[in-house]
Amino acid sequence: MVDIYLITFLLFVAAPISIFLHELGHAIAGVIFKAELVYLTIGRGKRVIEYSSGKLHFIIHAGYFMGGYANSERVTPFNRFERFIISILGPIVNIVVFLSVWGLQSPFRSDYLQVFALFNLWLVIINLVPFKLKNQKSDGYNILETIVHKDKMNS
Repeated sequence: MVDIYLITFLLFVAAPISIFLHELGHAIAGVIFKAELVYLTIGRGKRVIEYSSGKLHFIIHAGYFMGGYANSERVTPFNRFERFIISILGPIVNIVVFLSVWGLQSPFRSDYLQVFALFNLWLVIINLVPFKLKNQKSDGYNILETIVHKDKMNS
């Protein structure tokens, strides 16, 4: 039987927190590589919250459980290594969250912790698959692009 509380938890708590942490990984990499502007956007639809602090800009939309993205900008283009790290840090954060929360399973058995952990694992897998939809590229696509298309990137 489907547990409505578990599904509600997944959609409105686990997914948004996991997506935020994923995008925060990308944003932190942008800051490390001295981006002038770093945008961290969660959700789709109408903007409901916008907060800026220095070079960091946080935007949350009404459909806050519907994905997100981070964008780092700087005058000097990021080199291949920097682009690779920026792209991979989101999935790395989700791997760390998955392993940490899954490790809590022994002493603290909880369906909610399992859902949170498994959603983070799902984010790792889906984000590492290389695909492009319209103008949006997955992390896996960006990673593959930095490895394969050496001639099109800065060194």
